[in-house]
Amino acid sequence: EAHIASSGTARNEAEGAKAKMVELLGSVNTGLYVGPGGTLSVSKRLDLHPSSGYTAVALFGGGTSDLSGIWTFGAGGFSLIDVTGGVVNVKGGPYIAYTLGSRSTIRQSGGLINLFSNSMKLCGDARSVGRIELSGNGVFTNLNALYLTYGKSGGDASVSLTNDASMSVAALYAGGDGTNSVYATGTVAVCGGVLAATAASIGYYGVGDCTLKGGAIRSTTLIVGENSAATGTLAVSGGTFDATTVNIARSGRGSCTLADGQIRCTTFSVGENSSATGTLAVSGGTLAAATVNIGKSGRGDGTLTDGQIRCTAFNVGESSSGTGTLAVSGGTLDASTVTIGKSGQGGGTLSGGMLLCTNLVVADQSAARSALQVGAGATLRAVEDVIIAKIAGADGHIQQDGGAINIRNLYLCYVSAPSNSSYTLNGGTLRVRNAMTGLATNGNETFTFTGGSLSVLTYMNTMPALVNAGGTLAPGLDVAGKCTVDTNYAETSAAARLSIDVGGTSQASAFTNAPGYYDFVNVTGSATLAGELKVNLINGSEASIKHTDKFYVLESGSDIAGAFANVASGGRVTTTNRHSFAVYYGNNAATAAAGESAKKVTLTDFRVAPKGTILTLD
Repeated sequence: EAHIASSGTARNEAEGAKAKMVELLGSVNTGLYVGPGGTLSVSKRLDLHPSSGYTAVALFGGGTSDLSGIWTFGAGGFSLIDVTGGVVNVKGGPYIAYTLGSRSTIRQSGGLINLFSNSMKLCGDARSVGRIELSGNGVFTNLNALYLTYGKSGGDASVSLTNDASMSVAALYAGGDGTNSVYATGTVAVCGGVLAATAASIGYYGVGDCTLKGGAIRSTTLIVGENSAATGTLAVSGGTFDATTVNIARSGRGSCTLADGQIRCTTFSVGENSSATGTLAVSGGTLAAATVNIGKSGRGDGTLTDGQIRCTAFNVGESSSGTGTLAVSGGTLDASTVTIGKSGQGGGTLSGGMLLCTNLVVADQSAARSALQVGAGATLRAVEDVIIAKIAGADGHIQQDGGAINIRNLYLCYVSAPSNSSYTLNGGTLRVRNAMTGLATNGNETFTFTGGSLSVLTYMNTMPALVNAGGTLAPGLDVAGKCTVDTNYAETSAAARLSIDVGGTSQASAFTNAPGYYDFVNVTGSATLAGELKVNLINGSEASIKHTDKFYVLESGSDIAGAFANVASGGRVTTTNRHSFAVYYGNNAATAAAGESAKKVTLTDFRVAPKGTILTLD
């Protein structure tokens, strides 16, 4: 055995040095140096045990050192293991800073540290501090398990990587190893290099923090906030994080922030189990996954203010016990299917940014209760369908106060069964390229139209009557288009508006049409008017329209009731560019005298505004 004490230093730069045990101890600074060409074989272990206020240093600058184990301890003392070159083989599990108040650092800037599938534990008692600092091109490999704090509460352990350093470990546990470790703290910081951990738990039983600012972290399974009393955070502001499964708050509390860089995985879940509470905040970078669950079985909250989330399936409130919220105010969420309230409780707000999907479902399964609110500045585009209340018993609602929504079909209840569903259009634009339909057998589907603009190809007779209480019905929406209301249409307010685009003399027969067509609304039931008729000339059509041309812009299944607030039958309506048409509709003397149909709104007798018209404004 070799005991190095009282300012002693052992240097080895030749082959053949052997010892059963090497101990660095005492009340003054001590050291061990293995240089290039040197070999050291220690059959028991290397101990660093400085007294309070003093330092013990083991420096490996080259050669090969075979150590059966490493222990560092000593209240108030500081132990440093510094590897700048050579090979250090550790064939027994190291215990670093394992006693009360001990402080230890493993620093590597070069060379190789090989753990031979052993486990390493840092900080085994209160107030102990342990650090692993990897930089340069050092390689730290073959580690079976790394515990950043273990045993009693109160330790503080960390691992950091910079430059081109690398560490490989089968299992990494940051923040304690048992129920008595709730105040233990473990930290992982990667600013460069590569950390490869097959399984990583950030906040295992205690407190864990992981930051990625550069380089890469590669893992099969990452858990943040694993057990019920644990707290974990993952903060990515650069670099790449690759994993198969990421759980933010598995049973404890967990959070993930993404400001830059990338997170790439197969499954990303926030609030995995019923006791869990987790958050996801994306303000930059890209989260790419096959499936994202916000509130899988526990509580999950997600925000997107910038950057991108790309996935196949995005679920909010995934299982029956799950509760989730999603708030998008910027950036892009791009998914094949977005489900707000899959089997649990889901809430979504879209106040900015963009949601792109193939299908959007609000309240998927029978126990689902969910709502989505869309505000000004937001864009929602669905290649296929928006479904509210997908199966029997589901309860889903969408409220649009602004923004632009462009979808193929809108279903208020997807199956013929009792459910509760509603869509409220208060502002913004809603474009439904095919059909709006509702199939609830209890009649609990409602479409409320108090503002904004609606453009729909077919409003099905499975829906309640289309009541316009202050919005704008605009076929085609800025291009000539057709709208079929396969039920009754009623305007109940002077604030309601029928907006007609005239781009030619052919009546529109599709949702959108080429130049040369004009808007057409076909109401198979009754039509009651009370709002404004607005006529827009598009595509330079005023140059080709004749005085005798007629435009049948609305047709009803019965005589039209009521009257436009801005133009009576037989009066003239001024277009947005100051030209005018005569307007006829309803069963009245003016319509009869003109020989027009009481079931149609007819525009005719086109007049071009005189050039040089003087307008006097009071």
